Amino acid sequence: MDGVPGALFAGSMPDASFLMRFTMSMFTTLLDGLSFTECPRWRDGRLYFSDRYTRRILAVSIDGSVETYARTDGLPAGIGFLPDGRLLITSMCDRRVLRREHDGTIVEHADLSALATGQLNDMLVDDEGRAWVGNFGFDLFGGEPACPPYLSVSLPMARPPLPRVISPSPMALYLRRTAARSSSPRRWPTA
Repeated sequence: MDGVPGALFAGSMPDASFLMRFTMSMFTTLLDGLSFTECPRWRDGRLYFSDRYTRRILAVSIDGSVETYARTDGLPAGIGFLPDGRLLITSMCDRRVLRREHDGTIVEHADLSALATGQLNDMLVDDEGRAWVGNFGFDLFGGEPACPPYLSVSLPMARPPLPRVISPSPMALYLRRTAARSSSPRRWPTA
């Protein structure tokens, strides 16, 4: 296994005996004092994730070194990497997808404010650079009652809503709605 975290995050499933060797004493806290973290992504030996209320995307190495990889004006949520290594970030309340360029600047990748019926949430970017962006479907912070999203958007446009896992075969996505009553995933064919 080329680094345990990479193997686990990349979707290659080790056998049960490998997983059973982990105990709580084997885990080490690398970072604490965060506000609200979500959307972890493993890439190039580091764990990237959004820390919503500090409006940062952090990158943490296995040795505990931390980098503020990006800062946003709005609340960041979902993240994903384009094939060329640039980072996409959902900006929840203004309903935009941002892109971190190679030089570190943040630019608008897509404005979804006219399409998304609620705050943007998670995002998944596949190996071809297609980004599926989910939204709550209602004003989460404004106290509206929960309802299914009217739309999930793919950039460029494609048909599956709210993917959570891309299978090793490019033929399927496994889905679960944000704020769904059931946590059962649904398989969505992509071809």
